[in-house]
Amino acid sequence: MIFGDPYFFCISFDVAYPSENLTDSNIELGIFNFIIEDVFFPGKGGNWTLSMTISHLKEAVDEIESCPEIQESVINSPTFCENLSHSLQCILQTDPRDYELKDVEKLGVNLTPLEFGDCGYYIFYTRSKKQEYIFYSYNAGLNFLKKELPLNCVKNVISSIEFNKTEH
Repeated sequence: MIFGDPYFFCISFDVAYPSENLTDSNIELGIFNFIIEDVFFPGKGGNWTLSMTISHLKEAVDEIESCPEIQESVINSPTFCENLSHSLQCILQTDPRDYELKDVEKLGVNLTPLEFGDCGYYIFYTRSKKQEYIFYSYNAGLNFLKKELPLNCVKNVISSIEFNKTEH
């Protein structure tokens, strides 16, 4: 299923391995990707735990609604991705081995599903007064890509997701 506009920003998933052994299990493994400007992220056909991934995103909607507005000049600064990551308690591959995260004000929302982060795929949300942004990395923060979106785009896409455990 696809929720949103794949040429702009959307979420796509499909159950690949339905739970067959336990009828009351919420475990459905499948393919899950964000699609940003017609490019799949992370673009891997991994067996992600769909209920956990989608629950994480659904729970992030409240955080998105209360996300602070960050000035454009701060968002466009060369150190913003690092500061955003650290404010969301994410260690980057570029951080020293003994780096300790500090308790600082969050600059955004961590949309990274747990299993994605374990593989080095990060996706973060932040916003300014005029628009919102997705910053994403395929390599544990060595490089980040930025996508500018109209306000409420991400929240609307996540809110539109419908996921029901496959009936057997």
